[in-house]
Amino acid sequence: LAASTMRSLVYCAGAFALAAGGAEAFSFAPATGVASRSPLALRQASPAVPTTRLASVTRPQRKMGVRHASLKMTLAAERTIARVVENKTKNNAQLFEKTYDMVIVGSGPVALTAAISAVAQSRSVIMVDSTDEDAVPFEACVYSSTLGRVGALRGTDCHTLTYRHALAEVALTMDFDNADDAGKGSLGKSELEGALKSAGWSGSDVSSVMACVTTDPISRDDFLAARNIASSANPLVGVCSRSAADWGKVQPRLEALLVKNHDENMETMADRNIPHVRGASFVEGQGADKLWKVAVKGTAGAGDGTIKAHKVLVATGSRSLKAEGVEYDAKKGVFDGDSIQDLSYSPKEMTIVGTQITTLEYTRSYAALGTKVTLVIPSRAEFEKNLARAGIAEAGEKFLGQLKDSGVEIILDDALSTASNSADPSSTPFAVQLASGKEIQTNALLTLLGRKANVDHLGIDSPTVGVACNTKGSILVDHNLETTAFGIYAAGDVVGGPWLANNGLDTVHAAIKSMFGLETMGERSMSSRHAGFLAKSYNAGGYAGSLDKAFPGVIDEETFIEMMTKVVNAKGFNSETAINLVSTCRDEICKPFTEKLDSMWSQHFSISSLGGFVFCGKTGFGAGMAHAPIDQNGKERYVFWAAPHIAYGVQHVAGRVYRPGRDGPSSACGALLALQGQLANAGKEGASMDISLDPDDIEMSLVRQNVLGRLDYGVVPDVVDITYASHDCIVDQVKSTAEAVVNKEMCEYVIISGVQIHGALGKNFMWPGSIKMYSNGVETDLTADYQEAIKDYKLSSWLQTEALAQVKSVSKGGRLPAIYSDIKL
Repeated sequence: LAASTMRSLVYCAGAFALAAGGAEAFSFAPATGVASRSPLALRQASPAVPTTRLASVTRPQRKMGVRHASLKMTLAAERTIARVVENKTKNNAQLFEKTYDMVIVGSGPVALTAAISAVAQSRSVIMVDSTDEDAVPFEACVYSSTLGRVGALRGTDCHTLTYRHALAEVALTMDFDNADDAGKGSLGKSELEGALKSAGWSGSDVSSVMACVTTDPISRDDFLAARNIASSANPLVGVCSRSAADWGKVQPRLEALLVKNHDENMETMADRNIPHVRGASFVEGQGADKLWKVAVKGTAGAGDGTIKAHKVLVATGSRSLKAEGVEYDAKKGVFDGDSIQDLSYSPKEMTIVGTQITTLEYTRSYAALGTKVTLVIPSRAEFEKNLARAGIAEAGEKFLGQLKDSGVEIILDDALSTASNSADPSSTPFAVQLASGKEIQTNALLTLLGRKANVDHLGIDSPTVGVACNTKGSILVDHNLETTAFGIYAAGDVVGGPWLANNGLDTVHAAIKSMFGLETMGERSMSSRHAGFLAKSYNAGGYAGSLDKAFPGVIDEETFIEMMTKVVNAKGFNSETAINLVSTCRDEICKPFTEKLDSMWSQHFSISSLGGFVFCGKTGFGAGMAHAPIDQNGKERYVFWAAPHIAYGVQHVAGRVYRPGRDGPSSACGALLALQGQLANAGKEGASMDISLDPDDIEMSLVRQNVLGRLDYGVVPDVVDITYASHDCIVDQVKSTAEAVVNKEMCEYVIISGVQIHGALGKNFMWPGSIKMYSNGVETDLTADYQEAIKDYKLSSWLQTEALAQVKSVSKGGRLPAIYSDIKL
């Protein structure tokens, strides 16, 4: 099959993970449908991974034959979800006493794959499973590259299997399982053909599937593989009009698959000596030993403890987003992408609402089970965007048409408005109201409106950890899956982006190799890694948005200087007619401002003091003014530039910056952070603050006295608020001192203020505070002129362009610039 056709199969057939993806890496032999995949071969060829260890990775494949047993035999084992949940195990306290190479927070397919890969490289690993008390842990399985489900974690060439994929398997094999009532595990060709026709299959559908069968008798897995191959031409092969399936048969089959996943995963982990604990986890930070600490609160009293590891991998998955104003209740027939697993009846009619690719899979599965499905796509544009993002735009549109031809009602560009519910939805339908006013009577409502990363409870965004997320809540990672905190990695749905369309299990293998040095890692300087983050438009937009929220109107420093210069040039202030008097902090990371300014004008006169304050007084101002050019009319012109400074990185943590030669972070602005600390201590019972003038610390004493007058009594501000207060103090200092010194009849001047921000990509940014001109004693606000100059500017576009340029030109072995603030705290 062609790659594009195979991608259509993976996403639209529904037999394996529609949203798992990775299809572009497959090549299929058309005769048998058996896939080959290169990453495993690459791993075998790698001298970094001995073949003796690879043997342990693939050894469970020798047990694949057991999957050919009939489903009836599996059901007879009576291993139900209830039985699994009843088994309450305690966490082994000794596991908390060890130190590991890596702790994996999560228990899904990505987490399990990472654990197996790390163990294969002789690394010590522990997993933290945070599933709910009443849920089955480690229930996610995989599909093999032979187009059939062959058990849990059978190597690398596979796709994830979760509930929706188990549902797809049950739907696609239902007719086979019904025909195999005797539990033989296989059917003869003629027997299977008769069973399919009796189930309502058309003659052409029967022929297309039987043409893909190469054995006689035919096992359940053989049938599933044949149906999937036939689905490449028609994803709805075998979907026909029939009564809704008997849920009394469907539910046990679903449970059997998920429980078998659990059992096989536990066996696989035991076989590889991969320990795990169960409980809610919280990343506390690093100690002096540079080990990451992850606190675990045991599920249902399983036992608490703290895990220490050199590296952390976050793979906690995602949760389904809900529609506003809709009451979700599985007992009353209203479900989201997570609670659909609690469906306990066979709905005669179902309404599915969403723009995600999974809507196609669920629609096909329930249609195959005999449910009349209405598919509502609120935004066709968004749906097409998701199809294109997954690389199946044409195939997806074709599949949509095939669904419509099969009897599925499809409603486009109409959003869900309200939904009632039913006390007994299995027999009594309820109303679903759309924005257009259209009403649908249904026995079940399923919304698939996207997913959000499960990271809120982990504490990874705290200053002591420093992992950044974008505006969608997904963790920012570089090409090695490392986050903004060194040593913490993330994979799967928690990183969002293309992961929602491509499961990327091979990317996890590559990242594990990289994090343990088995392959040469890419450039690891912070600026190059974060250029990789911000080269993505949604990440650039997220950082720009957070920066603008803290500092409205923020702009990159060079553009700020250029646009302000343009405004004052129009008023007669330029390098030949005026002198710049500049007050920024003496900190070396502030120098790019004056370097850029001097490159456009001529050399400036410094009036700077600690923190960007202006304590040089009238004498200092007078000295600088005496250096100004004098025009033919005897007039002098001055431009005052004044700005305190602050660091604000991708992690959205203010005030911290890395400097070469120092192991840990330092402060920016150090004086203002010190003042904040003094204010915090003064707020404690019995404490006070000395505001007298210290002759051994005159400038800090003056900073303290000036800023305190700008703050509300009894309130301890954060560093951003203190920076704003400092800006206001500095502007007043410049204005009052200038008024005291300037000859209003013979001089004109402009005061430009802002806040200098040390941010992402090793760049400085500026919050524009004010720009005012003073001539003949009259003040003129030039803000409108500045706004006109920057009307076409967009910070997110600038960030992405700059990031892409850095990605393309990054050099190896570069040091982290002193200016760069995106660091692990």
